Amino acid sequence: TAAPIPLPDNSAAPHADRLAVADRLARALQAHRIGRGAVIIERDDPKVTLSGEGSATVVDIADQPVTPRSQSIVAEMMILANAGVARWAGENRVALLHRTQDVGIPREYAGVWRAPHEVARVVKALASSLLETSPRPHAGIGMPAYSPVTSPLRRYPDLINETQVLHALATGQGRWTREELDAMLPLLNARLDAAGQVQRFRPRYWKLLHFRQKGDKTWWHAVVTEENDAFVTVSLPREQLFLRGRRSTFGDKVNPGQHFRVRVGKIHPLNNEIQILDAEEE
Repeated sequence: TAAPIPLPDNSAAPHADRLAVADRLARALQAHRIGRGAVIIERDDPKVTLSGEGSATVVDIADQPVTPRSQSIVAEMMILANAGVARWAGENRVALLHRTQDVGIPREYAGVWRAPHEVARVVKALASSLLETSPRPHAGIGMPAYSPVTSPLRRYPDLINETQVLHALATGQGRWTREELDAMLPLLNARLDAAGQVQRFRPRYWKLLHFRQKGDKTWWHAVVTEENDAFVTVSLPREQLFLRGRRSTFGDKVNPGQHFRVRVGKIHPLNNEIQILDAEEE
């Protein structure tokens, strides 16, 4: 028999047995969700760091350590907890906020997706999730009901749901009725949309500033995700950025999944403006 692989010398080593159990459970949970039609997108987000101040601020983008198994454990346990709370709430008639996506997703989209052009194709077919008080299915996650509770420090719906759960455990009923939660939704959704825009455009701003600092002579690796007669959309996988350029810049034969090098310029980070100046097939 082969000798066992020695454990790394780090703070997690004493917990290796329990982590191995958690890893097996995470794999089983993910496989079960995929069997229910879950669509799982895996992307490696880069680390954006700033140094200096004011106009002298320098933006750097670097790869983050890739730890897919530990990330899977955390993700699957969070999904399990959120789905478990939704089920508990239904059984105990406690009103909660639910993330729903009660739509039909083509069966062939179920699975784990990593390639940029495949991710773009799958994401385009998915409808946005909704926040509502009805415990309807979340097709993309593969759960019959899903009530977020695991991130109360950064997501307000999770904080509301945790308050509901704690109040129900202490008193036998929720802090708010379903009608009161419904009345909260218009303002809550408006605020969540505003916060979502900040979350999307803040990292994009720093990335565009990074591109401008690198200059228009730098070439970047890109993968075609979509094309039509007028435009080509590419993903820069390392920087996790999507850009669109004129079809004429890329030549006649362009297909999703094709690899290019691109140069960018005319960048205005505050206006979210960037142009592809040139493209060469790799």
